[in-house]
Amino acid sequence: HTRVVPLTGGPTVLVSLFVSIAATLWFYPTLLQQTYGDIQFLLPLGLAGSWIVVLGILDDKIGLRGRQKLFGQMIAAMIMIPSGIAIRKIQVFGIPIEFGDFSSIVTVFWILGAINALNLIDGVDGLASTIGIVLSLSVAAVTVVYGGRVDGLIISLALAGALVGFLFFNFPPARVFLGDSGSMLIGLVVGCIALKCSIKQYTAMALVMPTAIWAIPIFDVAMAIVRR
Repeated sequence: HTRVVPLTGGPTVLVSLFVSIAATLWFYPTLLQQTYGDIQFLLPLGLAGSWIVVLGILDDKIGLRGRQKLFGQMIAAMIMIPSGIAIRKIQVFGIPIEFGDFSSIVTVFWILGAINALNLIDGVDGLASTIGIVLSLSVAAVTVVYGGRVDGLIISLALAGALVGFLFFNFPPARVFLGDSGSMLIGLVVGCIALKCSIKQYTAMALVMPTAIWAIPIFDVAMAIVRR
């Protein structure tokens, strides 16, 4: 680009998320009182999201080394472990696979993959924002159809709304760039809510729904690795 464009996508989307969720809970204070797990999930997600935005701002500002960035992403992923989204079991062609003590490690790798999938795909104005909208609305649609968890529905719709508003400024030619802070935040949030809704609704098919929704970003990252 030939002009100065601010890299404020991450803070903008994060603040929009906080405001949307807070407004929803203000008007519907009993919405998340069905289970303690809803609140238990929201708090680590807010902390992890804030951390990943700070990490992205540092990367956009000074340029972190790859291992430094990966270490910061691992911290965000580990913050989510106490939220109850550990992948304990999956089925492959009808064969159950138990992870046992390694469930936390598998969960961390899933979140890392989600974060980097959106981060690596963010190469064109509006692309990561549009994909984030599609992913979050897909999670919301599946949650509604199967009568899933309210917290996942609220967060996915709030993220979609935040990204739609941001897309008006990010559509080519972009007046604001999403930046690493924004792309990593989208990956973190969608990866976590897809996993949360999937595990709580379909224990026997823990990764079927999130893997199906994430198919294109996962394939894109795999091809990028092969090419490099």
